Amino acid sequence: MAQQLYLRFCRKLARSGTVRAAHEGPQDFAERAAENHPRHAPSIQAITAQYLALRYENQPTQKACAPCAAEVAAFKL
Repeated sequence: MAQQLYLRFCRKLARSGTVRAAHEGPQDFAERAAENHPRHAPSIQAITAQYLALRYENQPTQKACAPCAAEVAAFKL
């Protein structure tokens, strides 16, 4: 679930012209995206931090993913 949320977030950024490179990790991508979209930097950093926490947690539940899902859904450029 966390991976799906993150990919949705990446697609939103890609539509604005900020495409994640295949070799680019989430944190590096977040930094570049925040530079490209400074007004949205806090949301970009928050979503990325939530994703990283969920991704490396042992089998996060759907309930644990809910706050991140809400942030990704609300994220608009």
